[in-house]
Amino acid sequence: MKSAVVLCLFALVAVSFAAEAQSSLAALLAMKAQASGAIDSAMGVLFDLKKASLTERDDLNNRNKTEEAEGTRAVAELTQILNVAQTNYQNGVEHREFVEKEIEDTEKHIVWIENRLAEIERKLEELAVQRCHANALFV
Repeated sequence: MKSAVVLCLFALVAVSFAAEAQSSLAALLAMKAQASGAIDSAMGVLFDLKKASLTERDDLNNRNKTEEAEGTRAVAELTQILNVAQTNYQNGVEHREFVEKEIEDTEKHIVWIENRLAEIERKLEELAVQRCHANALFV
């Protein structure tokens, strides 16, 4: 009889333990389902973020290529403008130097002409004096 009571008691404990284990198992399965849903939701968000990030990166790469091409074109245009400006500047310097030399040569020529006119006037006066002297001797 003692063994029957112990057996009964043991059976009661086993049934109680089994019921508790079954409720714990059910709770664990429910938690697993919730965790799986949360993981799926998080994975979906991460996938969407990755997709958005890749799309944005592609858009930025395309914009960078476009801006780089425009920058290269602008640099080429500005370089061409610089070359034309340098050529015009050099031509202007050469023309200024030519004009300055022409002015200097013209001033020298004017001085020579003025000196020549003064010399001619002096010679004319000398000739006039000599003529008067020669006329006086002739008479």
